[in-house]
Amino acid sequence: AYRDAEPERERAAEAVRQAAVAAKRREWRQTSGIPPLFMDKDFSNFDESLQPGAYKAAWQYAENFPLGKPWGYGWMVMASFVKPGERGDSNGLGKTHLACSIMHRLLDRWQGEDIRRPAFFITEPDLITSIQATYSLSVEEKSLRESESEIINRLASEPLLVLDDVGKIIRTDRSNPKALTTPFVQEKLFLLIDLRYRAKLPMIITTNFASEDLETYLGTAAMDRIVEMIGGSFKRLKGKSYRRDNP
Repeated sequence: AYRDAEPERERAAEAVRQAAVAAKRREWRQTSGIPPLFMDKDFSNFDESLQPGAYKAAWQYAENFPLGKPWGYGWMVMASFVKPGERGDSNGLGKTHLACSIMHRLLDRWQGEDIRRPAFFITEPDLITSIQATYSLSVEEKSLRESESEIINRLASEPLLVLDDVGKIIRTDRSNPKALTTPFVQEKLFLLIDLRYRAKLPMIITTNFASEDLETYLGTAAMDRIVEMIGGSFKRLKGKSYRRDNP
């Protein structure tokens, strides 16, 4: 009778374990920064035929990502832009969908190993806004909220960081007419990029800039680090806006 009961006990224990894994996955999804709009956007509902190269690269990135051991894994830039004389859109081509698909796949691959939440998502505008908000905190609020350095250090230590919409904060700088943004934005982005570069922690960056414009926006020092870490993984998406065709 004992032997007959043993498989049943094992099945019950495995069911409990799987339920705990599923609950932790749900918790991680809710705290990962994935926008509500993309909570159900993954590889299964991305139209691969629209962006076959980017889809394949994103899938391979997610499948090969070393869960629990991210140090030294490559970076990825997904860019959509329209060159002079070309037709098409730079927005709505699926960059954020693919970036979130990678995050969802990492969570789905996790089977209960003792690791941290594998990835975090933040947009450039949200990053800069959250930093600027720390400058006007009251004394009481400062004891309850993250400081600028705590925000940067937290993002710098995430196993994988998705930095979405890089290049959205376009500002003119009177001291440098060729600049695409302010020294403040460049400084904060460089700090985050440099910390992750030195820690050998991977990033996924999405942008509407071509590489030369991205360098102008971020600065040469930041771009040099990105180029070194992506190892050629600069994926361009092009075509018509998926959002416009599927309102």
